[in-house]
Amino acid sequence: GRDPASIDTAYVWFMPPNWTARTNEDGSRRLFTGSSDDMLADAVAFRDVGVKHLIVYLQQPTIEKTLELQQRFAEDVVSKA
Repeated sequence: GRDPASIDTAYVWFMPPNWTARTNEDGSRRLFTGSSDDMLADAVAFRDVGVKHLIVYLQQPTIEKTLELQQRFAEDVVSKA
């Protein structure tokens, strides 16, 4: 009896973003790689199919590198959303 409109959809992307475009086996660009605008377009595509919460994996080998990646992703991608 739950209202389907009350259900949120979340997605976790378990690969860190990379500002160098990577390709999949079929030749398409891997999500969250390439330019900041490419990554923003990826997030918009998730939104457009109903994802309301998107988690992008940002962990790196050290806390310093993790914080650097978080800062860059926030400034270059999230701030444009």
